Amino acid sequence: VICGEDTVLSRKYFTDLKIEYSKKEYEVQEILAPQIQNLLKWQGENLNLFATKTVFMTEYLDATIIKKRGKKSSKPSPVLTQETICEAISKRKDIELIVWEEKSQRDLKLKTIAQVKEFKPSMSIFKLLELCKPGFLKSFIEMLRVVLESQDPMFVFIMLCRHIRTLILAREEVFSPTVQSWQRYKLSDQAKLWPVEKLTQFYEGLYRIEVGTKSGTNPYGLKKSLEILACYCL
Repeated sequence: VICGEDTVLSRKYFTDLKIEYSKKEYEVQEILAPQIQNLLKWQGENLNLFATKTVFMTEYLDATIIKKRGKKSSKPSPVLTQETICEAISKRKDIELIVWEEKSQRDLKLKTIAQVKEFKPSMSIFKLLELCKPGFLKSFIEMLRVVLESQDPMFVFIMLCRHIRTLILAREEVFSPTVQSWQRYKLSDQAKLWPVEKLTQFYEGLYRIEVGTKSGTNPYGLKKSLEILACYCL
């Protein structure tokens, strides 16, 4: 499983793996997560004429798994669940399945049965998010430039979008179930430093940057755009 909060880097690694396997003359087969039960019928020895081995690749498999709670029955269930299918695949030496997930390892249900490669953000990105508050313009821009020396600009942009969205919700005391109590206090304190209109303005500005970047109409690029937006809102 390839995962991590640095989704830009993890996604690139996932894509690069497809290319690497193809270069090694593997047959790369992409499969939808709900259809992985078909892999149990796979016979590894049935190789085609053009590839020595086959590797299967899918995305968002973890979300399709509903783990059963409580004591498991000793009798095998007549109906295969997505959880039991994943467990069965993990025990098959002739099946190589690579999964990309848009989440961290701690949130993975698959982590107990799969080999996990996680891409974590650097600590500097979290410092940047902490500095994203009114009155800290100079410090924010300085840290932004430091972060962009080693991080992909799109990843930094995504992290900022998530953080500002979280702050907007924090003002209403709305938090994700995965957010710990100490994080809630920290987010609430930061959110209170923002006037509502400024926080909304910052989020709307991020949306305009995203639209301009995706449409190719942003003349400044992500770095300059974020600095301009910060000057208006911080």
